[in-house]
Parts: sequence; structure tokens; C-alpha cells
Amino acid sequence: MTILRPILLFVFLVAILWIRPATTHLPEGPSSLENLSQATEELASDALLATVFLRVDQGAGSAGHGEQHGAGTGFILDAMRGLVVTNNHVVGDLSSRMRVTLNDGRQFYGDPVAADPKTDLAVVRIPEGVARRQLRWGSSDQMVPGSWVMALGNPLGLTGTTSLGVVSGLNRELGLTQDSYEDFLQHDAFIDHGSSGGPLLNMRGEVVGVNTAIGGSLQRDAWQGISYAVPARMASRVVADLIQHGKVRRGWLGVATSDLEFGDARNQGMEFPGGAIVTKLVKDSPAATAGLKKGDIILELDGMRIRSAAHLRARVGTVAPGSIAQFKIRRGRSTLDLKVAIREKE
Repeated sequence: MTILRPILLFVFLVAILWIRPATTHLPEGPSSLENLSQATEELASDALLATVFLRVDQGAGSAGHGEQHGAGTGFILDAMRGLVVTNNHVVGDLSSRMRVTLNDGRQFYGDPVAADPKTDLAVVRIPEGVARRQLRWGSSDQMVPGSWVMALGNPLGLTGTTSLGVVSGLNRELGLTQDSYEDFLQHDAFIDHGSSGGPLLNMRGEVVGVNTAIGGSLQRDAWQGISYAVPARMASRVVADLIQHGKVRRGWLGVATSDLEFGDARNQGMEFPGGAIVTKLVKDSPAATAGLKKGDIILELDGMRIRSAAHLRARVGTVAPGSIAQFKIRRGRSTLDLKVAIREKE
């Protein structure tokens, strides 16, 4: 009996420990997933205060009446001056007038400041000081496949919609318009008709892209998991020029190039294709003056790898005229660094 009692007590204690609710092992307070959820809630809440819904009347004039052109999204870049960024295809033309609805429901008329069809970007002005929040540009060059992003917009007229996703691809070319400058970020955050012009944010709440297209189209198709945004590197330069000059001052190198195919890369002793082959130089152009030659392969611009001829054109176009750009080129079996004084494209 003396021996049996301790044994029974031990069995009882083991049974108590065994049947304790599993929740007692969880740490007190919010879990990591709850913290993550709260962080994205706060990110969306703050950013929505600087996101607007646009309904556009084409050819409306000062009275605000005219044929309805469409609807889209924009975001406040400068609250004090009332400057809103959106897409050119949302604005339609500079005679349009828009009804701009802020996230709190207040409505104001907006007027186009300037637009750039070649990057599908536009700036709209609303009354100064009516907006209480604004967004800032982030670095799209820091985005890589897998980077988390948040899209804000008004898809299908559902105002104030937020969606979380990841960057799916870089340097996408869609050929949306003739002679366009395209270097899209591809992502899988949900956007649809009405989201055009809305911000694509990184997890610091900075604008890394301006949502523009779904499934390779500005006007057609439904969302199928593929979304495209103009990267902030391009958008910030274009928007700054539109505000200051009313037009875009694009960088000009003065070369014709073509894509580097696998066979060409192998002949040059390169393991992977990539870059742009110089096929022609304009006399006395920035490229010719700096010493580029026909047959050179442009590998990098300011430390960014060049993937194709279209990518090179888009990147050069975002370089401010008068700037010194650093190029890395392949000439035969050698790699060279060249500095080029970029001029304005006329």
C-alpha cells in the first residue's frame, strides 16, 4: 500500500499534464500572424487616405458636363498643391474634367495638368489643401520576384479596394502603344477595370509602381492573375517633368540596338544572353562622342543589368538630360566602362 500510493499519485499527475488544453502552451498576447495582419491593416488604412476615385467626363469644360469617358484611380502626390497621379488612358485628353472622390467621401472637380501617352501617366490637379494625406515614391529597383506589394484602387467601381500580392516579374514589355516606353513590374495583387492609376506599394507604404494594365491590355479582358505597373523609377521622373515642364524631357543616347540572342552571346564568350547590341550610331550623338562602337554589347546602365533593346530604351528615357550615365559594355572578349553625357531627345 505504501508503494502503491506514490505510483497512483504519479499516474494522476501525468494524466493532468496530458489533458491540459494545448492553448496553454501558446505565448500570451498577439501572435506573429496577428502582428502581420495588424501591420497590413495599418498600411492599407493610411494609404487609402491618399487614394482617390476618378470619374471622367470627356470634353466637359468648366461646367463639368460632357460624355462620360471612364473611371479610374489616382493617388495624392502633393496634398498642399493638390497634385494627383493617374494613368493617361484614364484622363482621356486634356479637355476632360473629372469628379475626384477622396476616401472620406468628399468630391471635387479635377483638371488635367499634363499627360504622357508613351508611359501612360498623367497628373491631375484638385483644389489645394483639400487632401490630408499624400504618398511618396519608393525604389522600384529594389523590387525582386517575391517582394510583397499592396495594390489600392477601385476595381469594377468597388471603391477603396486593397489587395496583397508579390512581384511576379521584372522588365515586362507589352507593346500597348506605338513608340511607348515600357519596363513594367508584373505582380499578382488583384486589380481590374477601375484600378488604373492606383498605387502599388511596398511594405513601407511607398509607391513602387502605378497600376496600368491587366493581362497585357489597357481596355480588354478580365483579371487572370497578371497585373502590370509602371515602375516608380520611370513614373517619378515622368511625373516630375509633367509638373515642372508640362512635358517629358527624355534622355537620348543616339544608338539603334537589337536584342542579344543565345548564339550571339556564345560567340562573345558569354554564358547567358542579355544586353543590347549596338547596330547603328548617330553621328555626334552622346554614344558616338563617348566612344561606343557598332557591335558593342550594352550590359549595364548605372549598375542595372540591361535585358533587351527595349529595356535599354526605357532606362535611357528615364535618365535626366544633362546627366552622366555609367555604362558597362562588352567589346569582343573585353568588358569596358564608359561614361556618357545624356542629352534630351528631340
